[in-house]
Amino acid sequence: MKLNEVFELETPEHVASLATSGMLVSTDVNVWSATKQDRSISDGVCKDKRASDKAGRFVKNLLVNFPEHKAIGTYRSTIYNWQVRKTFQWSKGQNYIFATDFEEYMNEWNQHKREFNRLVEQFCQRYPSKVIAMENEESGQGEMFNVHDYPSVEEVRARFKCEVYVSEVPELDPRCQISHDLVHDLKDNFARQCSDRIDSMVQQQVDMLTTVMKSLSTTCGGTEEYKVKGITKTRNSPINSNTLEKAKDYCKRFRKYTLVDSEANTKLQSAIKLLDDTLNGVDIKTLRESDVVRDNVKSNIDDIISKFDF
Repeated sequence: MKLNEVFELETPEHVASLATSGMLVSTDVNVWSATKQDRSISDGVCKDKRASDKAGRFVKNLLVNFPEHKAIGTYRSTIYNWQVRKTFQWSKGQNYIFATDFEEYMNEWNQHKREFNRLVEQFCQRYPSKVIAMENEESGQGEMFNVHDYPSVEEVRARFKCEVYVSEVPELDPRCQISHDLVHDLKDNFARQCSDRIDSMVQQQVDMLTTVMKSLSTTCGGTEEYKVKGITKTRNSPINSNTLEKAKDYCKRFRKYTLVDSEANTKLQSAIKLLDDTLNGVDIKTLRESDVVRDNVKSNIDDIISKFDF
């Protein structure tokens, strides 16, 4: 091969399929921790205990018993759980979402962002009075209070963030020209990585479907005891409407994903078809009130789990 000989690098077909079938999203949801390390208290404790000044540290909770702050942290977890359910892990900090789901994803994301911002604004409105309370109330900071630990409302508001970033799936530019040996090395490596990503997505779908099916099976077949005027009675276990809706959502979404023709994906699609048929026309009210419907759903789901070895 001549030193100046170059070749075009072609993108593997399944890589192009990934790139054209969806995109990558990453979310950045930050919540101010409202904590502050106090070096003087740490030094005092270490000295009293005859320990090295590096043996420990004391971190102050600046906002004790402040439900408005806790609500923001809780909602961050809600956004995280939603993200896990709606997307597939791609790499650290990035998730893959199919183009067919993107519009719905963004609509729901905007709803989450509005709610997050509402909670932040509610927090900021009550923050100044909480700072005063932390100095004066017995359950506050007491003698540990230091007004300089508390940023201004504007600074605090800036420490909260709720953003989503969208990018294309990276693929090697076919216009790049490199040596023949490097072409094959890169093509093989890139093809293997993308194949692994696809296999991982299929496995994530299997795991998500398995979890929701087992949850439905358990609740449909479970019972619990309760007492009425001292008499012990038995009733069906409560069924969460979110579990049923999640199962239906998975059936609707996963049936559209056909990036790879593999045994695992074929098995998954067959299981989805059976689960979708089982839940067709079933609503939460009927599932809770009808023993026949509940038993039928449990029986069919158990059969799917057993048949496909989920």
